[in-house]
Amino acid sequence: MIAEVQQNSNVTYRVYDYGRVGADGKPRALHVEKALDVTLRTLPVKHDFGSHLAQCEYFTVDARNGAFEGTADEKSFVSLLITDGEGELICGGETVAVKKGDSFFLPAGNGSYTVHGTCQTLSTRV
Repeated sequence: MIAEVQQNSNVTYRVYDYGRVGADGKPRALHVEKALDVTLRTLPVKHDFGSHLAQCEYFTVDARNGAFEGTADEKSFVSLLITDGEGELICGGETVAVKKGDSFFLPAGNGSYTVHGTCQTLSTRV
């Protein structure tokens, strides 16, 4: 499985588009060659991210299994990607059912949240 952590960019190259079509009904253009031109393609280096799944100067990704609590504080948004299972997300007095493939964006300053259930979740923050 690949999970993409998106960042602001002035340039976007589409390398896969899930068969989507544009307003004209035709498949949207892919930019594979342009993407390859700007991709750093070296052998992977094993990194020790401590308790995190991944971490760099721009973001941190944590893998969560089952229920957990967190906070979208004033410093960072929280992005939640449900990679398996199901459950519920409780945030700001609302409860939303979650299932594999769902994605949620909790704005910075949104406050505390809870995930319940049997879901596996990727949690990303800056």
